[in-house]
Amino acid sequence: MTVAFTLNNREVCSEAGGAERLLDVLRDEFGLTGAKEGCGEGECGACTVLLDGKPVCACLVPLCQVEGCVMLTVEGVADGDELAPLQQALLDGGGIQCGACTPGIVLAAGAHLAECDKPTRAGVNGALAGNICRCTGYERITRSVLAAAKDRELAAAPFVRARRDEPGAEARSAEGDTELSLPATASTTLVAGGTDLLAGGTAAWEGFRRSNAVMDLTRMPALKGVRMAKDHLDIGAAVTFTELRHHPLVCEHLPMLAAVAGMIGARQIQNRATLGGNMANASPAGDSLPVLLALDAEVLVVGAGGERRVPYAEFHTGYRQTILEAGELIKRVLVPLPKPGSRWYLRKVGTRAAQAISKVLFAACFEMEAGAIVRARLAAGSVSPVPLCLRRAAAACATQRPTEELARRVARLARSEATPIDDVRSSARYRSHVLARLVRRAVLSLQA
Repeated sequence: MTVAFTLNNREVCSEAGGAERLLDVLRDEFGLTGAKEGCGEGECGACTVLLDGKPVCACLVPLCQVEGCVMLTVEGVADGDELAPLQQALLDGGGIQCGACTPGIVLAAGAHLAECDKPTRAGVNGALAGNICRCTGYERITRSVLAAAKDRELAAAPFVRARRDEPGAEARSAEGDTELSLPATASTTLVAGGTDLLAGGTAAWEGFRRSNAVMDLTRMPALKGVRMAKDHLDIGAAVTFTELRHHPLVCEHLPMLAAVAGMIGARQIQNRATLGGNMANASPAGDSLPVLLALDAEVLVVGAGGERRVPYAEFHTGYRQTILEAGELIKRVLVPLPKPGSRWYLRKVGTRAAQAISKVLFAACFEMEAGAIVRARLAAGSVSPVPLCLRRAAAACATQRPTEELARRVARLARSEATPIDDVRSSARYRSHVLARLVRRAVLSLQA
């Protein structure tokens, strides 16, 4: 297949094959070697490019998904032999040493300057959380970006040109567009953000290329958009975590969901990963999954036999197993609006703040009345083979006031429901201890 897109302000085509990695196509076909092969799993950020103005990891993007897109690599940032202001600032400020990470840092920082009117130290650090530097140290990089930001419009100019306004999918979905294709066969490989499907390095990509058929879910309007219904938010399965993090309806009505969207990977991952993908991947460490359980979400599943609604609490049937039958896919996620006065609690425990797989993630939603808990929904990730509803612990909260005694009792019950394991990230003992501490703190937070 021929894939046409805009590359560094030039219209280009590639016939490398839709299942090829964007990173390989850029380096091997177009000779653009600024994007580096670091980890091959979307963790280091060395292969960062801008796709429609958003930083993504080129090692996780299949070529078929860039059809019609606008792309910027580091080679398109400078004006001929004259460095762009951001590049010059990194050079002047000592933000460059070996240079392997620099192209990705330039693009991630430039995208941030293009979208942020008043850059701050915290904002820059957040924008660069997905870019690992092994030698320079981040302080000089951050100072250099902030120095360039003193004339933000000038510094952002090369990166603003790489943005593409795309109102179509969101607008069509908001109007109720039902355009949707179903997998041609049960063996069809479904791909959305690809941040897990394609994150297994060479073996994952070889399997992807051997697929009999591939279906790109990111361009289906019926899977996009967030809209308000009578008593719930209706969220498309292909909505990205960046969209969830910033969507006004989600921020207003489901702030816990917006908050967890910002905990998943870093910007490059959030720009690609989707809510439906996180669910269908069915990892017990999926960060959004305990939040959906705590919010009592439902899943709208579609297949050849039509649509069906399934309580999300019944969606996971075993380790990386779901109720999805052959040929079915997740269409929408329906999340009830919390009752007035409800309180929520969310904590993720990992090795670092970004790009960390959870050791434990705990989410809770409490319905409150006159200082007492009317109803609670408690859920945890990375403590059992599936995202876990802590039903006994939640039941113990009903009609109770949030005392220290209740907090300890609920924590003991939660610990008894979990069945964590020892693995490379943590021990079962540590996970059990942390879960109990988080549950206790969640109950006590209701005293404030």
